Amino acid sequence: ESDRHMQRAIAVDPNYYPALSHLASHERARNRLDSALAFAQKSRAANPFNRERMVIAILTTMNRYDEAIRLARQDFAEAKDASAMARLGYLLVRSGQTEEGLRLIESAVAKDPNVPTRLSALATAYVRAGQKQKALETLTRLEALGKKRAVSPLTFAAIHADLGEFDKAFARLETAYEAHDPAMPFIGVFFD
Repeated sequence: ESDRHMQRAIAVDPNYYPALSHLASHERARNRLDSALAFAQKSRAANPFNRERMVIAILTTMNRYDEAIRLARQDFAEAKDASAMARLGYLLVRSGQTEEGLRLIESAVAKDPNVPTRLSALATAYVRAGQKQKALETLTRLEALGKKRAVSPLTFAAIHADLGEFDKAFARLETAYEAHDPAMPFIGVFFD
């Protein structure tokens, strides 16, 4: 229903970037990645103040790391914020550049240790770096944070899966399903 409204909005104004961004997100959730990327690129072109985050996310889902890293480096150079730093670090870890990526994510977490996505990225980075104990410690920090603010069960499920703790991962998935977690449409992004 909302997609139909967004399509109508684009028919009226092909550069209406909120609708383009919305459609990019929905297409990504449906695993229609070429379409998602096209909408995200149009949204970015229509709004010069919109950073590359959606394009980077879709390129990451497509395993097009070189392009995603190039855009993430550009985004970090422009923004110089901890979110852009963590995003770049996560991409570097995913592409096998674990040492540089881990260093960036650790720096981003140090700037604000209460951001669930950064702690999740850090736990994943530790797993990929073979530092299981640090990953478990980070997971404990994330669980403590989850008692103070909302953290998607999918976040925990992905970390447990990375750790090879599949029973715990499935339990968290079940929790997310039962709670109608709004991140559920992106389950393929969490477990790629």
